[in-house]
Amino acid sequence: MEVLKDVSSILVNIAIVIGAIVGVLQLIKFVKSTKADHERRQKQSTLEFYHTIWLETRDLIKKMRDEGIIDGHIPLEDTVKVIINNKDGLEDTVSRYLNLMNRLSVGVITKVYDIKIYNQMAGRSATNIYDSLEPYIKYKRHKIKRGVTLWCDFEQMIDEIKILNGSTFNQGKLVHKV
Repeated sequence: MEVLKDVSSILVNIAIVIGAIVGVLQLIKFVKSTKADHERRQKQSTLEFYHTIWLETRDLIKKMRDEGIIDGHIPLEDTVKVIINNKDGLEDTVSRYLNLMNRLSVGVITKVYDIKIYNQMAGRSATNIYDSLEPYIKYKRHKIKRGVTLWCDFEQMIDEIKILNGSTFNQGKLVHKV
């Protein structure tokens, strides 16, 4: 009788250990599944939000391209003058574009959106446009009191994209790999 009690006690302990192992394995599986679902949703929301703003930014980019301030038609040193002297609302167009991109950038920086997905869709284009508009951004930051943070999330996202695409920083300045 005593042996039977010992055997049943051992079997109970084995069952508890097996149950604990199964529980831990299920928990690991659940965590992996939840993480994969989160990443999928993050990628999906990036695609959806990009599509939403693309419908508007496409027209803004076309207007900026038509005015020659992106794609290198106007020298960078003349960008600010061209934008602020334009009578057809170019400054509003540029500001609207920068505001939309800053909004997207907040989502990217806070990891709501996936930077790698955005980079694949429009990273190089956004980087080129940012570089073309950078003189205007600096001008506005200087002109506006406490404007130092104006469109800074867009700038931060562009810096991260440049790093993803193989650029590095040297003494605080971005260096593009050739």
